Amino acid sequence: PIFMLPPPGTAIAIATQPLRLGISEQAVNLLSALGYPTAREGLSIFVAQYELQVKAACGGLNSMISLTAVGLFYSYMRHGAGPAYHAFLFVVIVAMAMFANFVRVILLILITYYLGEGAAQG
Repeated sequence: PIFMLPPPGTAIAIATQPLRLGISEQAVNLLSALGYPTAREGLSIFVAQYELQVKAACGGLNSMISLTAVGLFYSYMRHGAGPAYHAFLFVVIVAMAMFANFVRVILLILITYYLGEGAAQG
């Protein structure tokens, strides 16, 4: 039942801010190491002449909630699974959601760099 109620917007922003900061920092570090002109200030990413804002969607909360719901259902259906399996599955789900959002941020930066701001927003 907890997955049926959307959390308040302010709670999402507060909960995902450390994730968004970490993802944006790592994305800028990786692309800078690869030679792309990127910089970061807080939740703003600068690439060439463009500025991107890392919004709450890039924190991965929606992905974590939906993947956790599916993962817990799967875990429930496996009657013989123990607590260690449930904990392992939860850690893997959270890591997958964070990695997927990291890749999404990198792709949006690259799309903005090569195709412009309109292509990344579309």
